[in-house]
Amino acid sequence: MGFTDWHLAYMENNGYINTSHALNMKIANYLAGSGISIVTAVTFRQACMACDVDPESITASDVLEIQHRLKELAS
Repeated sequence: MGFTDWHLAYMENNGYINTSHALNMKIANYLAGSGISIVTAVTFRQACMACDVDPESITASDVLEIQHRLKELAS
């Protein structure tokens, strides 16, 4: 049996999993819900901190994944 999105979200929010993909999705969802149209370095850092993610741990591939998710959420 696989996990649905809400199962994964529940596990992530309660500390059972901590994958970079889940953290990237958390940041993207936060940014999409904030109503910000242009993401600056400052707003990105604030989003990371709000999601309990160390901004220094974000890689270039993480940024690309977050951008992709933001595009999906915008359409």
